[in-house]
Amino acid sequence: MNSRLKAAPTITISERKMLDEKDLEFIKKRSFFARWWTVVGIVMLAVLGVMALWLFVKVPNLINPLHVIEQLKAGTLQQSSLVVMAGMLPIVVLGLLLVCCAVIGFAFFSNERRYLRIIKDMQKSEENENT
Repeated sequence: MNSRLKAAPTITISERKMLDEKDLEFIKKRSFFARWWTVVGIVMLAVLGVMALWLFVKVPNLINPLHVIEQLKAGTLQQSSLVVMAGMLPIVVLGLLLVCCAVIGFAFFSNERRYLRIIKDMQKSEENENT
């Protein structure tokens, strides 16, 4: 084992303290957010999918590169369309960054749910030991 890495200190049952009201309120609040994040994330992905489908059908120049290439080769792409595409580029990049944040958020909150479950299990075991 690496000498710089130290093992986590072990806490015996007698050293553990019960969670106070402030901790319990924090856990309750975080549990609420962790539970609802799944719903919010699924809704965000559904909206993103519907938006992509709508863009593909109604405004293919903004989402379908093959359509744009065909129009460029045929010389039928209007200058105003190029202006709109150039204006949409920053919005698309920001949207992709938001999607990345959502993916990272899913990973974070799934870990948080696991940690909250561990805390609740520990609290239940403490309550059972005290009774």
